[in-house]
Amino acid sequence: MRVLLLCWGVLLLLTVASVAAGSLGEHWAMLLALGGCVVKGWIISEHFMELRSAPRFWRFLLLAWPLLLTALIGTTLWLGMWK
Repeated sequence: MRVLLLCWGVLLLLTVASVAAGSLGEHWAMLLALGGCVVKGWIISEHFMELRSAPRFWRFLLLAWPLLLTALIGTTLWLGMWK
């Protein structure tokens, strides 16, 4: 139970940090917010969905989705800088 409360606290802090970084409007801050979202996805899948003991394939799939979205959004932000 303590681990879940600790994870919940980390998720809360990452959410506040992501909102604060995203409101800055800088590209580096938005990429930092996206990185926080990947960490949040990892924490949720490993602890709240209890996939720590699941096969590696399923763990990889659930982490690959936020990584893919972060790569696509990060690429869009990077291409938007050259506009």
